[in-house]
Amino acid sequence: MTWRVCTCVVSALSRGGQISEQFDPQSADIDTLLMMGAVYGSEGHADQALDVFTELNSRTTADPLVFALIAIKIHQMISTYAERTSTGFRFEPTSSGLRSEHELHMATSCLSTTMDKLFALDMCIHQDVFHHAISAFILARDNEKSQHTYDRMVQIKQMGPTSHTFNVLLRAAMRSWGVDAAFDMFEQLRANSGPVHSITANVLIHGLFEAQQPDRALDVYAYLVGRPTPLVNHTGFTEFLTPVPCDTYTFALLIRGLVRADLVKEAAVVFEDAFSLLPQVPRQLLETFISALEEAGLFDVAAACLKRYSKRVECAQIEAEELKYMLAQANNAAPNCLPLSYFAYLPETSHDHE
Repeated sequence: MTWRVCTCVVSALSRGGQISEQFDPQSADIDTLLMMGAVYGSEGHADQALDVFTELNSRTTADPLVFALIAIKIHQMISTYAERTSTGFRFEPTSSGLRSEHELHMATSCLSTTMDKLFALDMCIHQDVFHHAISAFILARDNEKSQHTYDRMVQIKQMGPTSHTFNVLLRAAMRSWGVDAAFDMFEQLRANSGPVHSITANVLIHGLFEAQQPDRALDVYAYLVGRPTPLVNHTGFTEFLTPVPCDTYTFALLIRGLVRADLVKEAAVVFEDAFSLLPQVPRQLLETFISALEEAGLFDVAAACLKRYSKRVECAQIEAEELKYMLAQANNAAPNCLPLSYFAYLPETSHDHE
């Protein structure tokens, strides 16, 4: 069973049953336990879900769906609990999900038992099961269990840490341990020349600006871009190190954060970079730049930037639409009948991305 199938089945199970007050996990078969565990987990009935997961752990089974279900649902419950506690959420008697440190400990213990059972079976299972477990342990701030699961994972044949592993670790570390721990993990990733997903980088950049560390945010940006920038002297980066480039949200975060940090010149340089790194600079990105300047009280600078970049953004959008049209025409034509304008465009494209 592939991971895609596992996640689809878990999702379907979550929507396919009803809460029953008379349900007895010990007398149910594995299929019923799977369905009720998914339903309880999705509905926020943490105590009933943990009872079902504990019963599943006691059964003799090598079904990968069992391990996938427990890892996904406990990860979701711990993630929700971590988000609530980090935002000062006040728990009421009717609150759903994990409601105390004791229930959090029960959840991590249940997941730990599941992973130990998985390791004992020595079966082939998708790496994302381990990713869910590692992320859950980090969010629960259980360093020992997260390290143990990671160490056991890398011992499995063909299960070494991937870029996705580090992206999971970065996001979880940011939420649980704070921005310094996440940045230290980013430094380890960079030392191994590993790629960073744009979503992970955006989370890290946002956190660094919130922690008033704009220099580190630019450090992440320079690594994403994979080449020296006027902002940071990274002469060692001469090629793109990630298949996922910066996205519009990356630039929006950087521009707004730099302006708020009183680094207006740097924000302008990042905006200039967008013209060579994005396939199209949307009007909304310019509006983000202008609004950030106006919020900082820099109305003259905002007016000057609007005048300077407005026409350029409009032309970039027109060029993008023309390219889209030419490619559509090229796809409809025979290979030897491409329009000459298509070949004329290629040197310009390659030059822009040098």
